[in-house]
Amino acid sequence: MNKGENYKTQVRDNQGGRIDFIVYLPNDRCIILDSKVTTKHLMQAQKAKSDDERTAALNSHAEAIMDQANELAAREYWKSFPKTPDFVVMVMHDSVLPAALERDSDLMYRAFEKKEAIATHLNLAGLLKCIVVS
Repeated sequence: MNKGENYKTQVRDNQGGRIDFIVYLPNDRCIILDSKVTTKHLMQAQKAKSDDERTAALNSHAEAIMDQANELAAREYWKSFPKTPDFVVMVMHDSVLPAALERDSDLMYRAFEKKEAIATHLNLAGLLKCIVVS
């Protein structure tokens, strides 16, 4: 993929928001990707000295991801781009999502209800391919 041709970074929407990535698709369509996911609580869990500390940090990690999904949904980026699906893909590193799902198995479903599709680097290409075909 070529920057500027197939995707752009740090694009402003019509409301002054900053979008991490816009990937351009066939037929003048595009998809919005966001990669602002905190790992602070996950690192705290890895450094925890007790099971209780680890559990609390992992719970906070899952909550932080859902909070980010809620925040992104409130921005409604898709309203600025007419040929964009009405959701944003929240991309995170492959190691970040499983830890959150251990604590909140409904996290992905609840995020999607808010119009946030969670993807990791491993499944992002497949998700984009599915969007292109649809």
